Amino acid sequence: MNRLGRPGEVAAMTVHFFSADGDFLTSQLYPVCGGWSIK
Repeated sequence: MNRLGRPGEVAAMTVHFFSADGDFLTSQLYPVCGGWSIK
């Protein structure tokens, strides 16, 4: 991606985690790095 994330992108992910759709996403780490960690 090579850019900083937008607040709305992070907010959408957070809403998903706290909704019923995120029930099976337990004990996970999701780095918000825009792909920089794989470079």
